[in-house]
This record gives sequence, structure tokens and C-alpha cells, in this order.
Amino acid sequence: MPAVSIITVCLNEKATIARTLDSILSQTNRDFELIVIDGGSDDGTVDIINKYLQNIEKFVSEKDNGIFHAQNKGANLAEGEYLLFLNAGDAICDSYLIKKFVEHKNKTDIISGDIVFERGGRLLYRRPSPDKITRRFMLLESLPHPASFIRRELLLRAGRYDMSKGTFADYDFFMKALFEMNATYSRLSHRAAIFNLDGISSGKDKSLKAKIMRENIQNEYLNSDLLMKYRTFNPIFDLLFKKIPHFYYRLRGI
Repeated sequence: MPAVSIITVCLNEKATIARTLDSILSQTNRDFELIVIDGGSDDGTVDIINKYLQNIEKFVSEKDNGIFHAQNKGANLAEGEYLLFLNAGDAICDSYLIKKFVEHKNKTDIISGDIVFERGGRLLYRRPSPDKITRRFMLLESLPHPASFIRRELLLRAGRYDMSKGTFADYDFFMKALFEMNATYSRLSHRAAIFNLDGISSGKDKSLKAKIMRENIQNEYLNSDLLMKYRTFNPIFDLLFKKIPHFYYRLRGI
């Protein structure tokens, strides 16, 4: 059993898929399997993937119902102890992530490294994952999906990603795992993944529907007193625990 199954989902990512795969295959520790789930690309993405096939353990190219449907497919195929979802366009920060992870892992259910944000080919800033999980943190933020190693057994036991939650399926999973299933968590103090803010999945959905979906997930898993305080004093919470820390991260850079 490999330590990690790295699952890369893509659809028409001819310009970005090689960068993602190169960052994975540059790892000094090869205790992982690479799974690529393509959504039926027709722009030449598959031609590029075919050049990497000797280093890809499992490859599927067929129509799917979106990112989380594809990620569930990958989870079903995976054999690793942990799963790492790194979509096309994103990249592992350096060649030592898997080495650091293997040295760190200690049966913890979710292990999150730090995320680095990028836009227009320029690295912007590093956001550290929390040293410990609190409900206040998960109310305001979420764990960085591309930088989080998830025990495969945990995701399967949770029923995989709930596609009815739309773009919040990863948020819903983390909330369910941490606060309903009592999953254990630890931080890997290492820059894990570069998240490309130019990608489709990075866009912040600010619609009323999205706001309601996020609030419904919070209502399901968080304490009602915390939610009441937050929704009453929303600007103060956001300023103290979100905007000021983000400003600090931007000043600090990577």
C-alpha cells in the first residue's frame, strides 16, 4: 500500500496539466501512486497526459459530473493510506513534500500543510494551516484542500464528497469529519501546494445560493451560540480573525 494516492482531476487543461504532473513526479520520495481523472478533454490535454503514462498508475478519461464527482472516482480507485487532491493548474511547492509527509504521519486522519496562493504566474503569499482545529476557524475559513492529506478510510466512511453541496463539498466533508466523526488533525509545517487563483475552482461564489449553502453546512455542524454571535457581530469577527491575519500573511509573503 502506498503512503499516498495523489489524485489529479482535469478537463481541458492543456496549458497547465504538465506543470502539475511535473511537480508531482519531482518528489524525492516515491511512496505514492498517481491517479489522473480526466473529464473527457478535447483540447489536447489527453495527448500530454499520454506522455506521462509510464508514471501514472491509474488513468481515466470520460465525461463526469464535475470536480467532486471526478475526485470521488479517484478515491474509489485509490489504494493509498492517504489521499491528496491536486487538480490541474495547482502544483506541489517543492520536491520534498512527500518525504516530509511520510516522516510526519502518525495515524492522524487529516494532515494539512501550508498553501501558497498564485495569480498570473506570480506567487502572492503563504497561508499556514492552523496548529489545531477550532470551530471558530472552520466558521471563517476551511482547510486548504490541495494541501491536505486525508486518510482514505475516513473519506470513504464519510460517504465521499457530497455532490449536492456543490462547490462547498470539500468544506462539508471537513466539517463532517472534524465535528461529527471526530477525526483527528495535525499540521504539517511545510509549504505543501500552490493554489492557482486563475483557475475555475478558485473563483469565490458570492451568490445568495452559495451563501445559503455555506450557512446550511455551518448550521448542521457548528454550535448555535457561536453562529448567533458570529452572525450578530459578523464585521468584527471578519476583521479580527480573517482580514487582519490575511493582511499579515500578504505582508509576510511566502
